[in-house]
Amino acid sequence: MLLTWLGNAYLVKYYPLNKVFSIRQATVKCSEFTLMVGQKIPRVKYCIAKKEGGRSSIRKVNQDNGKVIVVWSAFDSTFSNDSTFWHDAIRLSNKNKKNIDWVMLNYGGAVKYLSRYNRTYSLPNDCLQGVLSPNEVEKLKLQEMPQWFILDNRNVIQKIGKGYNEYQQYRDEIN
Repeated sequence: MLLTWLGNAYLVKYYPLNKVFSIRQATVKCSEFTLMVGQKIPRVKYCIAKKEGGRSSIRKVNQDNGKVIVVWSAFDSTFSNDSTFWHDAIRLSNKNKKNIDWVMLNYGGAVKYLSRYNRTYSLPNDCLQGVLSPNEVEKLKLQEMPQWFILDNRNVIQKIGKGYNEYQQYRDEIN
């Protein structure tokens, strides 16, 4: 049986005589249920959370830099803790002058809610905020909330993860 989860594929075999499971990583280029590492991010449009509003696309964000895309929802149970850590990660990234663009996409909220949220928490201007529609969320094949994607400058997925703790572990590994 092939199992895909957060951009990785695993081949699971069960041996009934020994009552043992064998799990090993498999190489799969695409999956019906999850985006895979090495795949280009699909064309996803979102509403920009600014007074002038409008729509934009993940692929149009600065083509020279890598991107961190975080999809979050205020209805998630870990939202209040995670949001503080995400804000710190954005500020730290901007302070260290890393060539990373941050895109925080909300699911389940309205643009008005998000603009108030930005004013309350005074997020840096370098962080784009937007709202996703249910159709756009389906294109991202989300499996967890919050879920994040790290993209290179060609919009190819380098890493997929869930929650802030996993992002922090990844950031510590690469630093």
